[in-house]
Amino acid sequence: MIAYLKFWWTSTNQHGVHSPFVYKLVTLCFYNKNSCDIDKKISNPKARLLYRLITYFKFDHIISNKSMDKAFLDVLNSCESSTIVNTINEGHYKILAQNSSNLLFLDAPSIDNEQQQEIESHLDLFSNNTLILLKNIRANSKTYKLWCKFAANPTISVSIDTYYWGLLFVRKEQQKEHFYIRV
Repeated sequence: MIAYLKFWWTSTNQHGVHSPFVYKLVTLCFYNKNSCDIDKKISNPKARLLYRLITYFKFDHIISNKSMDKAFLDVLNSCESSTIVNTINEGHYKILAQNSSNLLFLDAPSIDNEQQQEIESHLDLFSNNTLILLKNIRANSKTYKLWCKFAANPTISVSIDTYYWGLLFVRKEQQKEHFYIRV
């Protein structure tokens, strides 16, 4: 509870964001008022945010480090998209290096040291159209340290902490910035 209160105190909404990319993401995706229909269908706020991210970025590929749970698959089915969904296998990181829109959806507590090193070794190959979404970044101190390590990586130029999830972007044209955003 104390960690959440600290987050709430340091976090902001769209009014504290000075990056045009993040401001647009927050106003048109996180706080999208035009998605009232989905708010009725999906009651879980994390699932709603995932839905909004998928529809906002229109991902070509979604790659996950573990098999998809039912809630995640329900969100994908609600998106009515032609997104290709895979679990991480040999070579899937190369998909993220292509110039298509990609989501790397990672459950932070299930990332082992080997997978962490593999992701870090491929970061410089990821395109500007790749979002790395870490789920459960505050599950324990180990996962939060992992999140902080990813966010501090020099290849990551934009990191957004929403308390439960962490969003990482490789935006080669943007100066490194870290945001705490209330969702």
